[in-house]
Amino acid sequence: MAMISPLLCGAFNLSNTLGDGMVLQRTQAATVWGFGDPGVTVTTTFLGATLQTTVGQDGVWRQALPPQKATATPTTLSFVGSDGGTAQLRDVLFGDVFLCGGQSNMQYTPRSMDGMNNMSAEIAAADNYPNIRFFTVGMQTKCGGSGVDNCTQPFRELNTFAPTPTCKSGGSCRHGWGRTNASSLGATPPVGPAG
Repeated sequence: MAMISPLLCGAFNLSNTLGDGMVLQRTQAATVWGFGDPGVTVTTTFLGATLQTTVGQDGVWRQALPPQKATATPTTLSFVGSDGGTAQLRDVLFGDVFLCGGQSNMQYTPRSMDGMNNMSAEIAAADNYPNIRFFTVGMQTKCGGSGVDNCTQPFRELNTFAPTPTCKSGGSCRHGWGRTNASSLGATPPVGPAG
């Protein structure tokens, strides 16, 4: 996941939907974002360009990146906040991003569907596509908090699960960004509350 200075407790930080190994949409101005104290300036360094934005009164900052062509060459994005916070996103690719959604069957992996698919061949083939990355949002993700239905702000948390090694910030994702390989594709999904 993104490397963030330990001084950042509740100050400048990146959205938990962003992380090392992620893919950003090609050929358009992909946006990176995060949270911080209003008025903090966030400087983004990216492929030799320096971009700046300011945390708004709502505590959210957004930075549009220059459009990029699809690439299999990873890049690093660096962020510095005027409050002293720093963060980096490493191994970032540009390509096509697909959002998939559905009901409970969306949590199944080839291994968890043993006997219902061509499990062995699918898992073995995954090692041939290291530039395919994935991110899994946890179940029970909803807008607002404390019963408030407010979807006008980016989610600060994407579910209610406890932290995992790739989701250190209090359960904001089920799995962080990862490369597709036999190990990740073949993993049995974690047990959690039904969505």
